Amino acid sequence: MSNSSQPTVTGDPATATYVPASAPGTEPTAPTPTPAPTPTDTPANGAVPPADVATEPVPGQAGYFSPRDVDGDGLVDVIHAVSEEGISQIAHVDTDGNVTLLEEDRDGNDTYETALRPDADGSVRVATDTDDDGYVNQAAYLNADGDLTRTEVIEDGAVVEALIDTDGDGSPDVAMYDTDQNGQADTVVRDTDGDSVTNDMLVDTDGDGQLDVSASDEDLDGVADTVTSDTDLGDIADYAAPAPDTAADDINS
Repeated sequence: MSNSSQPTVTGDPATATYVPASAPGTEPTAPTPTPAPTPTDTPANGAVPPADVATEPVPGQAGYFSPRDVDGDGLVDVIHAVSEEGISQIAHVDTDGNVTLLEEDRDGNDTYETALRPDADGSVRVATDTDDDGYVNQAAYLNADGDLTRTEVIEDGAVVEALIDTDGDGSPDVAMYDTDQNGQADTVVRDTDGDSVTNDMLVDTDGDGQLDVSASDEDLDGVADTVTSDTDLGDIADYAAPAPDTAADDINS
């Protein structure tokens, strides 16, 4: 007579499986399964990393920085970067690591329309192609302190208007014009007392570079009171001397 408390044996005794007999009136209880481990999202299984995982900025994103050696000499020649303001920049670097030209896409249309060229004295020349036709039509000059000293309007590669701050007060006091657009300024307008009102105008009437006519508005009514012809009114180039050569070639080339 079998004892219900004894285990039952099935199969070959050498490989038998021993299963305790069920208690009277109860069903066998299945073993509790062990929960499978919860899958973890990782880049390996295609999941997006958690938000707190640091990632490098991508091209076009603020903070992007990519130095490049374009001639294979082991030195950085060009740096493509995006400023914190989102401006895409290309910096040209010399063998000493100094930036010689900085191109910027300030309007975000994927065209680098602005070029900044630093000079050895700390001043900066800025050239801008405002209509994206491939040619500069505005230029500006900043001194080593970052003060704007001169702005130019350029047409067909020639400066047709220049506003110059000769006394460093932040306001232009000399304006130069190329009225016949022959590539050479022929008219100088001056604010001699710093009140932003024109006091006199000097003109090179024969194109020899020498100013030979002076017109003065003494009562500031907008009409010349005195007109003088004189061959000793100075050289028009003296008024252009405070600024370096035009920055137009920085983009046009």
